[in-house]
Amino acid sequence: MTRLVLLGLLVALPAVCQNPCASCHPKEVEGYAASGMARSVGRPTGHPEGRVVHDVSASRIVIYQSETGMRHRMVRSARTIEHDVPLFVGSGRTGRSYLAHIRGYLFQSPVSFYAARGGWAMSPGYDDDPSADFTRPVELECLQCHAGGLRPVAGTRNRYHDPAVTVEPISCARCHGRADQHMAEPSRGTIVNPARLPPRARASVCEQCHVAGEVRVPNPGLSVADFSPGMALEDVWTVYVLEREKGAAVSEVKAVSHAELLALSVCAQASEGEMWCGTCHNPHDPATDPKRYYRDRCIGCHGAELFETHDPPTDGCVRCHMPRLSANNVAHAALTDHEILRNPRKKSGGPVARRLTAWGEPPAGLRERNFGLASIEMGERYQYGSAMREGLLLLTAVQEEFPEDTEVMSAMARAHYGERRFTDSVAFLEAAIAREPDRAEHHLYLGSAYLALGRTSEAIDRFERAIELDPGREDAYLNLTALFNAINRTERAREVIRNRDDFLLDGCCGP
Repeated sequence: MTRLVLLGLLVALPAVCQNPCASCHPKEVEGYAASGMARSVGRPTGHPEGRVVHDVSASRIVIYQSETGMRHRMVRSARTIEHDVPLFVGSGRTGRSYLAHIRGYLFQSPVSFYAARGGWAMSPGYDDDPSADFTRPVELECLQCHAGGLRPVAGTRNRYHDPAVTVEPISCARCHGRADQHMAEPSRGTIVNPARLPPRARASVCEQCHVAGEVRVPNPGLSVADFSPGMALEDVWTVYVLEREKGAAVSEVKAVSHAELLALSVCAQASEGEMWCGTCHNPHDPATDPKRYYRDRCIGCHGAELFETHDPPTDGCVRCHMPRLSANNVAHAALTDHEILRNPRKKSGGPVARRLTAWGEPPAGLRERNFGLASIEMGERYQYGSAMREGLLLLTAVQEEFPEDTEVMSAMARAHYGERRFTDSVAFLEAAIAREPDRAEHHLYLGSAYLALGRTSEAIDRFERAIELDPGREDAYLNLTALFNAINRTERAREVIRNRDDFLLDGCCGP
């Protein structure tokens, strides 16, 4: 799975009167309109222009506004690539990420706007990329937490119906559920109030977007879009995070790890489940004086007797006990340390390399399945053979319980491929295709397995079928190109690259 990091920026919420909730809850909606959640995605009208020189890829990227809206132009040697950029994502506290729309597909622009430095720079992960381009797919899992309504095309990674986004900012429904029944019968029983939910379901309302973890594994037949407020997160998917080792220092964390850090805090642990995100954060009433606001939240729990052993805070509590940490997966970005340590210089523990643990366990019948899938994905990402072998053992033990589960088939195929058992890999992928014939990635993986067995013509057929099903998959073009070059069919290889450029770059390239 592609690991994509999107940054944030500001966008105005539509007028309050356009929100049906405003007729009964005007104060809450007005406050929410000023929150970061209400400024999560939009159209980059009036955003700053700029220019970025990227020496690693020998590229120059120009950001400018045209009559049709924002455009990003990349110039590299004799090649010029230029695309409309109709969407940005995020709240603005960190920066801005921009999405290029190419033939129905969404791709992340290689440049982002960073609030801390007040200017443009390469998007996360692009700094050291010698082939930086408009080919990083924006998948449903990446965009789900930024937009209120999405229309993905089934079987593809990043293709969307037109329009791709039907509700731009995150709406009231993200935390309170659908309002149609509530509007027909207004009462407490027909709408979700997160504060009144059981602790696990209550935390899940925030964690659906604020616990990214290392791997997310949806339950059979579900996706991240199937979560509704009132559920526990594990009713839909399992998040796997890195285990932490007590006593080891850590100075950098992922950009979306607030809830992981909070769970380590003495404050949260001592509260026995009472403390949650809403204890300190109110999306309906953004703090206009953050120092005073958060200091009052601390005093509300610790009481005035705190000052018998602690000097009255003159600069708030956050500055000392929740300092800023560098985000190790987003350049030029930081986040507040939610571990709330008495002495922030002493961290409670760093991650144990490549050892996963469930943030919340899924239903008992899915634990081996979900952990097996997570282990294989982790092993693929870091070329960590023992994780892939562990995942394969788990899935082998339970595969008969999931005879129609193509996620299990695909993962087992990839694990067998990693162990060079190519015949077994082919068998699982052919079974997956029999159940999901129009899913491009099955054909892509099968092409690789055929190629490893020397079945070249069949490999070509599978790579071509993957492109036919999902012509936005650059990896399918690259695999097919490498195959043709390997068998000295260089003209066919050049033709595949031309086809890729014509589609992904939309025929935009030239001197």
